[in-house]
Amino acid sequence: MQHLKLHILQLAIIWENTNYTLEKINPFLDAVKEGEILVLPETFATGFSMNSDQVKQSMSGSIVTWMKENSSSRVICGSIFIEEDGNVYNRFIWCQNGEIRYTYDKAHLFSLGNEDEFYTAGKENICIEYKGWRIRPFICYDLRFPVWNRNTADIDLYVYVANWPETRKNAWQKLLEARAIENQVYVAASNCVGTDGNGVKMIGMSGLIDFEGHWLAKEENEEVLTSIELDRDVLHKFRQGLPFLKDGDSFTFV
Repeated sequence: MQHLKLHILQLAIIWENTNYTLEKINPFLDAVKEGEILVLPETFATGFSMNSDQVKQSMSGSIVTWMKENSSSRVICGSIFIEEDGNVYNRFIWCQNGEIRYTYDKAHLFSLGNEDEFYTAGKENICIEYKGWRIRPFICYDLRFPVWNRNTADIDLYVYVANWPETRKNAWQKLLEARAIENQVYVAASNCVGTDGNGVKMIGMSGLIDFEGHWLAKEENEEVLTSIELDRDVLHKFRQGLPFLKDGDSFTFV
């Protein structure tokens, strides 16, 4: 059997205060054992701030350094604002055994919140290979675009990290369920709680959804670490019985 242990942190981020927020995360690290995965929310160390000069860091900055130092025998992943080659990206970083193994830059920037005015969009999906699992990360607004989310690469687990507001609670729940069902994948979702620096209240509702759209874990609006073990064999047995993915439409991004 191919099992995977996930820990999903639902966090109240301290706005634009990296050091304090990382200190808040540290006590949760003890629960994440060797080979296990800790999933942190979108822009977990700063909040979803458009003050790019204040929150951006390099790939050798304090946040990435913290991720490396704390992932010596496990995985820590989540998104932060990274400056590179004159652009700033909302970048998902996968740190494994003290090294950066994968990165993904958010493709769909939230124009309603002016994210596209301060940050640069990514252009490519990625596939993370870990312990026999194929994993694909997405960042917040990416969730709304089904073509970008299409499972054309035999992905087992989708990971969504977000700053999703209470005002769009129904969309968050229904879209996560839809992505799990239509792509026949497990869906892990790490969202924030509390109120951000712009007065926007976050909904929480982090958790894990199975390939039939059932919530295996769903949190309320409080700071909490959710731990759950996934079984890849169960997923693939389900797909064999209902092989819908092979009938999907072909497409090309232009």
